[in-house]
Amino acid sequence: MAMMGRGGCGLQYPEQFYAATSFVGLDSSTSPTKFNFSNSTALPLYPLHKQATAGPCNTPEPSTWKMVEHSKWASWKQLGNMSSMEAMRLLCENTGGKRS
Repeated sequence: MAMMGRGGCGLQYPEQFYAATSFVGLDSSTSPTKFNFSNSTALPLYPLHKQATAGPCNTPEPSTWKMVEHSKWASWKQLGNMSSMEAMRLLCENTGGKRS
């Protein structure tokens, strides 16, 4: 099995990604290390999480009346065909991880 990139905390991807998403609260865990970030902090990380876990945006555009959902969708859609690994790396980097 090929080695994957290492981030600043010593974990390899995707383990560093899963640790970062748990810390930020983008997963459904109830980890004691989970920190609840405000929407204004977590919202920019959401599209990177979706790109890493689901790939390019393939869901229908939500109503513009649903502002938060539409903002999340638009941010995810803008990532285009970014690879899952690149999205993982950027999310880790934006949650305090160092560049690999």
